[in-house]
Amino acid sequence: MDIPSEGSRQRASIPTILKLFLPSSLGVLIFFVPVEIAGRSTILLDHMVTGARSLLGLLAAKYTPLFEWLGWLFYPFVAIWGLEDAAALAQASAAGLAEMFLPALLMAEAEFVARFAAGVVSVSAVLFFSASIPCILSTSISLTVGRMLVVWFIRVALSLLLAVPTGYLVQAMVG
Repeated sequence: MDIPSEGSRQRASIPTILKLFLPSSLGVLIFFVPVEIAGRSTILLDHMVTGARSLLGLLAAKYTPLFEWLGWLFYPFVAIWGLEDAAALAQASAAGLAEMFLPALLMAEAEFVARFAAGVVSVSAVLFFSASIPCILSTSISLTVGRMLVVWFIRVALSLLLAVPTGYLVQAMVG
């Protein structure tokens, strides 16, 4: 076996250079280069994590009974107004805990008042596990997950109590 002397240098082959360059470039892109997606500029890793959280919330809403069960807590706040899609709206509103826009997405094919209320709940609930709750937990604000869930429940219940009759009013005004 030939051992190179101190003065000689070996020339790196192109495959060896690519093995070093490509993963390093990918790492720089993922961890250091800001990328703008949908008006939000941050590193690519943050976009990937946010997308994964949103996807997990959507999968939980569509393929598990979790939000269906949680939605029954909101059913009285919707059923009081005699809405046809009361159960679906209550369950979609519960799914807002996972991701902000899930209620609006899940109620896209419903009647106008239910869509209106889902849109209001999406915006007014504010607390959801894909972004705001982890942000609050990472600060020095002394809020527990349990307290945030109570605040979320109250916000959604009040939003439903106000949004459904407002939706009926808007529907009557528009014709």
